[in-house]
Amino acid sequence: MYQKGVEARGHASDRALEALRRSFGEVAETYRAANRATADHALVRLWDMGFIAAPDRQPGEAMAMPEGMGLKLAQTEHLRWSAERLMAGWRPGETRDNDRRVHPNLVPWDALSEGDRAKDEDQVHAAMTLARAMTNRTFRKRR
Repeated sequence: MYQKGVEARGHASDRALEALRRSFGEVAETYRAANRATADHALVRLWDMGFIAAPDRQPGEAMAMPEGMGLKLAQTEHLRWSAERLMAGWRPGETRDNDRRVHPNLVPWDALSEGDRAKDEDQVHAAMTLARAMTNRTFRKRR
C-alpha cells in the first residue's frame, strides 16, 4: 500500500527510499519500524482532524480535513518522523546515507524545502486511506 501511494503521489523516482527498492519483508528493520509507526499514527491524525471510527456496520460520513488543519498535521508528522528517526540512531547531515543513518531532513519544519514539506502533507492525506484499510470501517465526526 505504501509503495502504491508513493507512486500515485509522484515520488516513485526517489530511489533513496529503501521501501521502494525492496518488498516489506526484505527491508531493514529500521524501515519496517518506520512504516509501522506511520500506520500506527494514522488513527491519531484522524482524531486530530475530528474523526473517530464508526461502530461496526454503522454508516460513517465523508471525511474532510478542517480548514487549516493540513499544515498543522504536516508539521506534527515531521516532528513525529524526526523523533522516530533520531531514536533509531539517525542524525542530521547534508547528504542522505542510509548505511550511516544520516538524513538531510532532520531539521526544523521551517528549514525543509517545499518538496519535502509536501511529502509530510502527503503522509497526512494518506492517513485517511490507511485508517480505512487498517480498520475496514467508516468514520464519523467526534462529538
